[in-house]
Amino acid sequence: MEILRAEHITHIYSPKTPFEQKALDDVSFSVSPGELVGVIGHTGSGKSTLISHFNGLLRPTSGKVFVEGEDIWAQPKQIRRFRFRVGLVFQFPEYQLFEETVEKDIAFGPKNMGLSAEETAERVREAARSVGLDESLLEKSPFELSGGQKRRVAIAGVIAMRPRLLVLDEPAAGLDPRGRDEIFDTVRAYLASGENAAVVVSHSMDDVARTASRIVVLDRGRVALEGSPAEVFSHRDVIESTGLRLPFVTRVMHRLRDRGFAADVSVRDLDEAADALLRLKGGGGRA
Repeated sequence: MEILRAEHITHIYSPKTPFEQKALDDVSFSVSPGELVGVIGHTGSGKSTLISHFNGLLRPTSGKVFVEGEDIWAQPKQIRRFRFRVGLVFQFPEYQLFEETVEKDIAFGPKNMGLSAEETAERVREAARSVGLDESLLEKSPFELSGGQKRRVAIAGVIAMRPRLLVLDEPAAGLDPRGRDEIFDTVRAYLASGENAAVVVSHSMDDVARTASRIVVLDRGRVALEGSPAEVFSHRDVIESTGLRLPFVTRVMHRLRDRGFAADVSVRDLDEAADALLRLKGGGGRA
């Protein structure tokens, strides 16, 4: 069963006013166990609006959202329970840390679930390990940590609620390459069981190309493209028409193809590009 399914979602801000704006227009979206879905699009394409529907932070103007087969708005008074099953980590989540210690910050979600002190403590330790935080850091103030460590604390606070779907909005924004790799390693570890899923919203085509199993491209509130990274990035004209740029290695391969070489434009990282170039060399190169 799909963890999440959104059917024909339309969302209008400030309806029936001079400021009316349609942010989403008939968008359908689904996520299955084990998937890491990348959502990309230019600023204003509707990415943040879309993910805010996944656990009921926003209610669609029309359309429905299902979590594990349940219509989340069937009983509006029970919407809170879906926020433990779909965990959202917003952009720069480290700015939302507020407790005296790392341990208390990670424990905030489990406590709000009504768990016992023993169960909460167990989840805190488990979540800290899952994001690579040493237990010695639990008693420290989160404000004493590095930027990458703070972000991992914020992600651990969501993981401690054990959501089936982890949704991250620009998780690598502002991080150096090492911090970025650590965050995506954390997401991959979260998916290792095959029972959970993740959605990553990003402006970085390179990050999404390297990590996502499926990509959804939004443009002006509608789905412009959807498919595997190889399928999506083969549509250079559509990608560029949305104001985005292809991943660096994909752009290189497209340029080689434009010059008459039989380049594989489905590559998405340096290792794949190196293998493709060696095959190209061995095959004579020209199409």
